Formats: sequence, C-alpha cells, structure tokens
Amino acid sequence: MLKKIIWIFLIARFVIAQDFNGIRIYINPGHGGYDSDDRYISATGFWESESNLKKGQHLNSILTSFGAVTKMSRTTNTTADDLPLSVITEDANNFDADYFQSIHSNGFNGQLNYTLLLWEGTTSNPKYPDAKIIGAYIAEEIFKAHRTTDYENYGEATFYGSPYLGLFADRLTMPGTLSEGSFHDYIPESWRLRNSAYLKHEAWAITKALIRFYGLDPLPYGEIVGILRNPFAVVNYFAFTADQKKPLNLVKATLVQGNKLYLGDALNNGFFMFDKVDPGEYQIILEAQDTNIDTISVSVEAGKTTFADKFMFAANQRTKLSLVKNYPFNNEINVSSTVKIKIQFDAAINVSTLGGNVFFQDSKGNDIQLKQFDEENYENGWIIFEPNMPLQNNEQYTVKILQNISDMDGLHPNNDVNINFTVEPPKTFDGNLVFDFENIDNFNQPIENEFTSGIDPGNTTFSLSNSRYVEGSSSGKLFYSFSNDSLGNCRILFNPDITLNNSVDEKFGMWIFGDFSSNYLEYWFKDDQENLVKIISDTLNWTGWRFIEVDLSNFTQLTSFNSLAIVQNKNGEKSGRLFFDNVLTNSVITKVEFENKSLSTEYTLEQNFPNPFNPATTILYTIPNINSDISQSNVTLKIYDILGKEIVTLVNKQQSAGNYKVNFDASELPSGVYFYQLKVVNASTGQHSGSAKSFIQTKKMSLLK
Repeated sequence: MLKKIIWIFLIARFVIAQDFNGIRIYINPGHGGYDSDDRYISATGFWESESNLKKGQHLNSILTSFGAVTKMSRTTNTTADDLPLSVITEDANNFDADYFQSIHSNGFNGQLNYTLLLWEGTTSNPKYPDAKIIGAYIAEEIFKAHRTTDYENYGEATFYGSPYLGLFADRLTMPGTLSEGSFHDYIPESWRLRNSAYLKHEAWAITKALIRFYGLDPLPYGEIVGILRNPFAVVNYFAFTADQKKPLNLVKATLVQGNKLYLGDALNNGFFMFDKVDPGEYQIILEAQDTNIDTISVSVEAGKTTFADKFMFAANQRTKLSLVKNYPFNNEINVSSTVKIKIQFDAAINVSTLGGNVFFQDSKGNDIQLKQFDEENYENGWIIFEPNMPLQNNEQYTVKILQNISDMDGLHPNNDVNINFTVEPPKTFDGNLVFDFENIDNFNQPIENEFTSGIDPGNTTFSLSNSRYVEGSSSGKLFYSFSNDSLGNCRILFNPDITLNNSVDEKFGMWIFGDFSSNYLEYWFKDDQENLVKIISDTLNWTGWRFIEVDLSNFTQLTSFNSLAIVQNKNGEKSGRLFFDNVLTNSVITKVEFENKSLSTEYTLEQNFPNPFNPATTILYTIPNINSDISQSNVTLKIYDILGKEIVTLVNKQQSAGNYKVNFDASELPSGVYFYQLKVVNASTGQHSGSAKSFIQTKKMSLLK
C-alpha cells in the first residue's frame, strides 16, 4: 500500500513531473443505463449516465498514461451497470484506492450553471481533510475549464443539512469527492455536454487538480478551446451572456502549426478543442456550416487553457449594411401618437456611429425630444427609440438615419433611410369600463394555463407595470418568448371572467401597446355552453397604444370574456413585450375633427432630460394660450445651486404662447444638485404666481461628472 509513501512524498513536496506511478485512483461515473433515474434531457437528447461515463473514460485514459493505477466502477452504460452504492464503495475499498472520484452533472430549474464539489462530513469538519483540499482544486479547475458562473466546495452534510449521499455514509476508507461539473438542464450546457471533446476538457481539469494535490509538475502543454457562434441569431431557450447567441454546427478547426484538425458535431454546441499543445504562438483556421472561413491567432501557455471563441459570419459575403424592416412603415398613416420607432438592420450596430446621424423631426424640422434609446438591441441590428411625449394628432413626422452609421465591420448603408409617417387623428373612446389593470393579484402566469404551449417559461411573465399606461397608474405587462419556430401559444387567463350582456354588448376591446412582432392577437370568449370561442383580433404589426376591438354582434351566445392569447406566427418574432389597459364593452370610437389646438391649456415645466446629466441637458416648457387678449408674457428660466445662489439665466424675454426647448450646458460647473426655475409674468398686468395668467415652478436636476 502506497499511502504512507504518498504522504511522505507530499510533505517533502518532491517533484517528479506528471508521474502518477503507484497512485491508485478509483473512478465512479455516476448512474448507469438509460432509465428514468438516469437524468434524460428531452430538449437535447442528453443522458447524464452516458456523459458521466465518457468523462470517466477520458479521465481514466489520461491518468493511466501518466502511470496511475486506476479502476472504474463501470465501463459500459446498461441498467446492470447502475450498481448499488454500497457495492461501489466496497469495490473502491478492496481496490485499496488512494483517492475516489465520482463524476456527475447537476440539474435544478434550467437557469443555473455553477460547479459543485461535495465530500463526506461538514464543511468545517470533513471526515478526510484531503477530500476538502482536492475538492477545492477540482471545483476551481472545472470552473476555469467550463467557464461556469461560480464554483462551490462543501461537506455534504452542510450542503444538504444532514448526511445525504449514499456514496459516503461512512463507507469509504480513503478521501473521496463527488463532482457536479455543470448543470445539464441549462440547455446551452446540455448541448455542450454531448460533445466528447468538451467532456475530455473536464477530465483534463480534474487531472490538473490532482497534479496540484500530489505536488507534481504542471503539464508542459496547454489546451486551445473555443465556441463558434452566429452573432445575429438568438437561441430560443433560456441562456445568459454569450450563450444567447446561436452556436454553429459542423465546426472545422485547423491548427496551422502542427497541422492538427478538429471536426465538430451537429449538436448545437459550436465547440472545438486542441489538447497537448506546446507553448507558443499559433494560428487557427476556423470554418462552420454556412459561414465564411476565418483565422485567429492565439498564445498557448503550459498547464493552461487558451480560449478562442469566435463570432462567424454567413457565407454570403456582405458588402453593405442593409435595412431589414422598420416601423412605422414609410408613408404610413394612422400611426399611434405613442409610437415606438423600431428599425432593424442586418448586422450589429456600432453605437459610436449613431451620434449626429439619427434624426426624428416634425413637419417644421423641429427635433422631437426622445426617451433613452433601447441599447440592449444594438447587437441584434435594432435601433429603437420613442418620443418623450405623445406626438401631435394629424401631424407628419420624419425619421432619418444617415448613411454614416455603420456595423461592427465598418459597413454602411448605401443610402440614407427616410421614414415619413402621419399620426392618427384624435378620437374619443366611450363604453363600459369592465377592467382597468390596476390589480392583477388573481391572475396566473401564462405557463400555468392549460392552453399555453411552446413558450420559454423562464422568459415569459405577466405583471403590473407603472411605467406605461393609458389611464390610472398601471397596466398589464407581458414578456413572452416562444421556444420553437412555430405553434407557440401564450395565454393570459382573466380571473374571474368578464361577464358580457349579449343584448347590448356588441363591441369589445382593450388598449394594447404593440410590439411589431407580427404574431397574432386573439380574444377568447365563453358561450352559454361554456365552450371557448376564439376570435382573431389583430396581427401585432404596430407599436404604441392602440384600441383593439372586435364586433360581437354575430356571436349572440357569448356570455363572458375569458382570456387573451398571443399566437405564434412562424414568420414573426420569437419574443416580445406587450402592455394592456382598460377593457371596454359596448365601446364607441368617435373621430374628432382636427383643429390646430396643439398647445396645452396649462403651464408646464417638464423634468429635464437626461437627468442625471453630463454635461448638457434639455428643459421643455409650455406657455398656454388661455387668453387671446394676452399676446406676450415675461419669461425667465434660471439655474440655482443647492444654496439658492443664481448660477445662470437661460431665458429672460417676452414670449408668446407655445412650446419651448432650452439646452443647458454645465461644462464649467462641478457635479452636484441644481435647481431650475421657470417664472412667467403677465406682460399687461404684471401678475405672476397665483394668477391664472402667470406661473412659477422650480424643479431639481443632478449633474454627474
């Protein structure tokens, strides 16, 4: 038995390279067979029993090549191989192993992916202190190799609250650890765990940990690993960070120096690896299904992994940045006054090129004040923004994107993009308000509805929103994500149903803030026999608030409104966000003849935008046309510091009724809180605050440098 020799070896820290000669290691690939307890993931075809075995075989091959004496608890994957844990531990004891390694992967809710090592005892009081040391090394090495989100090293009694794992149960006579390298129900990882080279990389990680524990020389060579992805395609399952981009199939990687070739699989992982690569500089030629060939340069260090991830582009070579789609459509009429502008190009947008090249103007050439751009979608080719205030009814507007913008490869559009549209005329909406979305406590999540299907539950939620509404203080907000290319149905059940009076309720509708997804909107009703009646209400081909109603006069037996559904269009977007407000029955929509009364009837001083700001911000205010006898008002707009000291006067002159915009540049001022005050005095009477014809108001803003 070599334990005493090994302990002397460890204390002396005598280095003998990667010579595991005489070290006895028992390898237990967890589970066995293709049975119900062998952790099958239907979305990827993954079996944990199969994956564990391949990891174990790779580890066994590496360790024996270094001189270790090894034994595996199983070498095939049948039900008969799934031995009782007492048999496995007895076999390890009889083998007189110096160390025991059980190999697994983890699972929970599909949204985790960290590395976990467990061993017998509590974290503060391990049965074998060496197990805690080895566990820490293995956890760290797998974390680095698989790039999981975190790593943990626990005594099993601490992790579970009491002794739990039958592998331990005071049976092993040597240090042992159980590794949960990553989470097999996190779908991106599940696909990777079907790649044999990826499993071998985990075996290398365990080997590096054992080399550290036994005090051997680090490996004289390293590994090159990478994942190839499409930067413009998003996966249809839950994923975080880079995993949201679709991995490529049939990877072909050529290591130029040494002429090594890697051929990948078609299992949606995009993974490649070269192991046993001597330190130095290398070029790798990369190819994948339907992509252009690319080359990258890497530097390899001994004992370390070099990562060489790459975004690959489609084989049809692009020569320009092309417009894919936009809303509003050019020359569209009846656009919502709360429209969200959505423009998509065929490549990720270089954000630094947008400044001075994106314009939103009214028919007189005045710039429209905008809310913050939607920055999350630049990488998907989208430019998304919306006006800070509702647009004027019947007014014409223009969105212009100059050809100076570019993608991340420096490609530009051949021409400017011009989108002209007209806002809908003003309308009044009357009817019986039957639900206002001020409270949805009785609503279930879409995944809990029996008719919901084909959605990603982790990215589909229904909640209240206080950021966007028609009336009141809230609306219903739906984030939805379909998991496949077609046949998805996301249903929101109203609880309770909304009762209809079919003798008078000939119209039914609600306010919906569209998402331009091209999916279908359905209203579901019940008839007097409790049958569900589905009415396709509209295609979601707009943005902004729009009242969507259906005519019920041909459905005389309807008794209640039951639910609404977003039905997937195979040519539509796989995900979107909708808002819902004010459900009306017996709705009546009346068009209001347009009059040029765009000014408010009240004084307004808007919050500056942006706020906080650095170094410039914009202040908007309105002087109303409330008395035709008064043509001019004395207007001052001043900036004060926090002590009340006047800093600057931005406006000091007579102004007529109108909307005004003032830019304030604080380049010469220090960071801090400032106040801006608008004071309007009736030019003819000298009246100010307290008069209906005059106004004074102060607001706060923050300068952050």
